[in-house]
Amino acid sequence: MSEPETATSGPIGLPLIRLSLVKPIVQEVERRGVAVHDLLDELSLSRDAVFSSELFVPAPVMYSLLEALAQAADDPYLTVTIGETLDLSTWPVFAEAVSGAGSVGDFFHLFTMAARRHATSIRYELKTDGADATFKAQRGFTPNMVPAQADAFYAGMICNIFRRAVGLDWDPQQVTITPCDLGSVPGNYHGMRLQQGDKSGPSIRFPRGWLLQPFRREPASQEAQ
Repeated sequence: MSEPETATSGPIGLPLIRLSLVKPIVQEVERRGVAVHDLLDELSLSRDAVFSSELFVPAPVMYSLLEALAQAADDPYLTVTIGETLDLSTWPVFAEAVSGAGSVGDFFHLFTMAARRHATSIRYELKTDGADATFKAQRGFTPNMVPAQADAFYAGMICNIFRRAVGLDWDPQQVTITPCDLGSVPGNYHGMRLQQGDKSGPSIRFPRGWLLQPFRREPASQEAQ
């Protein structure tokens, strides 16, 4: 199959996302016994394109792909589950951000910069307000669909990051996640509060003091968690 028409070799000012970021989700769907070739073909993509780190696709194509993968796996919680169990050391944005992070605040600052190299469709903002901080993913455009699985992956990934970084100080009752579709995240998700958001981008609200916590590169032991 020739190079997909929906792909390009890098950001050119359009709302683009690096296609290879979806690789762990494609691999999990395949592990469950679902063939993805026809699904990818419908979006003018190929499996080889997914495993190429140089290709970028328009954000709506990525959102459609995530929704199609969840539907093919018959799992509305597909991406949130993968996000929370993902080996973050293998995920490019995390791996780049964690290398120089001395604190949780450092990590989010570096994550924001690293994300720019993998997506032009979204920017991240870290804001503080009184006793709380909010990490917001802000889309630079309004999708014509509800990017439910994209937001759910963000929720699972941030949960994964926080449980690793904050360690024993992790308190889910002090965390509020705001995805665009509450149906893509299990109710009472790990004890965190869920709040209905919109298509502008998901966010997470947490205690401001956590930003000063040393960033733990290794997850706390299972018993401790």
